[in-house]
Amino acid sequence: MIHCKLARPAWRHMIVSLLVLSLSLAGLRSVQAAKTAAIDQPVTFDNGSYPAGLVYGPDQSIWVTLSKSDQVAQVTGSVTTLHALPQTGVVPRDITVGPDRAMWFVEEAGNRIGRLQSDGELGNYSLGTGPHTPSEITLGQDLALWFTERDGNRIGRLDPSGKFTHFNLPNPDSKPESICSAPDGSLWFTEWENRIGRISLLGEITEYDVPTIAPERPVDLVFGPDGGIWIMLNTGKWIVRFDPGTESFTRFRLDSTKNNSLSDLTLGPDNRIWFIGTQTVGSFDTSGGVPGNLIEEDLPQPVYTSEGRSQIITGPDNDLFFPTANTSSLYRTALSGNPVLRDLQVFITYMPPLLLSSGPFNVEAEIVNWTNTDAAGVEINLTLDEGIHFVDADVPGGSCNDLGVSVQCSLPSLGAGATLPVSFVMTTDRIKTSPTERMLALEVSSTEGDYQPANNRVVLFTTIQTTLEYFNDFSVGADDYWSHQMTRTPVPGLDVLGLFGETEVTFEWDNLPPHDRAWMCFDLYITGPWGGTECRVGGKNIIEPDLWTQFLDEEPLLVTTFANQANCKQAFPGNYP
Repeated sequence: MIHCKLARPAWRHMIVSLLVLSLSLAGLRSVQAAKTAAIDQPVTFDNGSYPAGLVYGPDQSIWVTLSKSDQVAQVTGSVTTLHALPQTGVVPRDITVGPDRAMWFVEEAGNRIGRLQSDGELGNYSLGTGPHTPSEITLGQDLALWFTERDGNRIGRLDPSGKFTHFNLPNPDSKPESICSAPDGSLWFTEWENRIGRISLLGEITEYDVPTIAPERPVDLVFGPDGGIWIMLNTGKWIVRFDPGTESFTRFRLDSTKNNSLSDLTLGPDNRIWFIGTQTVGSFDTSGGVPGNLIEEDLPQPVYTSEGRSQIITGPDNDLFFPTANTSSLYRTALSGNPVLRDLQVFITYMPPLLLSSGPFNVEAEIVNWTNTDAAGVEINLTLDEGIHFVDADVPGGSCNDLGVSVQCSLPSLGAGATLPVSFVMTTDRIKTSPTERMLALEVSSTEGDYQPANNRVVLFTTIQTTLEYFNDFSVGADDYWSHQMTRTPVPGLDVLGLFGETEVTFEWDNLPPHDRAWMCFDLYITGPWGGTECRVGGKNIIEPDLWTQFLDEEPLLVTTFANQANCKQAFPGNYP
């Protein structure tokens, strides 16, 4: 993808101090009528493995990082498959599903971002030397992986091509921890030094001071169904709500909870904020921006040590999964009835790397329902940028309406665990300035709502050009487009591709956008004796034709001969014969 251009504004930093501080001592009283189901233990890993991160994803599996045994586990029903990492002592931690449906995870001690395909193939991307300590990772709506660098004091970005970009935080030693993608495309993160931050997809950073009382520290956050950001503190019974609209904080004390502190937050399938603490797993609703109706269930054993990590996620069957920091087990709590929310996600399967002015192009995607319950009233919205127009769409079982600036498609439902392929055909206007940057957004929703509302939208940055050019003077060698990559300097200042004998050389340029013409210009140097079409001595032809041919795919463009010998004739600039 082409979406990081020098023409864009330079990265900007901004610090916003606390505008409004509202302290509330309203406690939450437990509601006995709404209890969680009993906690079961579907998987126990080897003693000392210590799960640290988990995500539900491909193959209807729970994928779990094991921080002490340097493994990633795939839990599919009653079957557990272990994938050993190539290096030891790297401490795999947080994990997420990437834009390619592979699992991406941080190696906290290895200073790498790891990648695991569902077929078991492993890879990683090194952050290089220096302090980094990647902590948590999430998928951005720009199809890149975003992560916090605790000791690097940065927010990192890894794009689909494997390129890293790092954004330094304004304040030194901020120690960024948790990170999550917001419904509007931005990303929010916590800082150990009592701040939360927002970073846009363009790298613009805004920070907010969190009202804390020592020794409290913000360590996790989640977007609630009330529109607020709920922030977990590392100690005590307090939780903080941030209103992005008014940029104000409100503190709430969970008086009745048994926990000395909380460890992780998530939005559950019942549209409630779920948490795991030192003593219990529980949840509360957020009606009116105020936590209420607290329910809790005791953990199998209290968490007094921290070898692994306590994390909680929503599963596909109206349930939640979590490990605790002091065991090597994976726990599950199932809720009664049907889930309130679903989890739909958009995956882009084809997008042209760039667009040509006044030409058609297509975007292909897949809509995945990660939950094992049908999603009703599915809406797919494509937002168009200036100069881009809708032509056609293929949405199986659905219908689409062109609204000019957007396209709205609807279908009655998307089945449990189903994948729906969709495609859109669009065209571009002629442009006055080349290149011109444009943006598309593709979003899916259902009547029920989504417990991961950020991953159901993708933002596609692209570039429109009047022409597309390839240039190479071979001064730094040949690239992978060429089948023959040997270069030489026959005379000072002249670099050439070759030399060639009776050799076929191909140049392949894939994934070109639709176009109506192409120009090819190159310098050809003829070295050594060439006899052309014929060389006659004493009235006899003594040399067979020396042919030079040029093809586009299988279509001949030029078949000719060259001659640089006395008494020899060539066909060029014409064709042979």
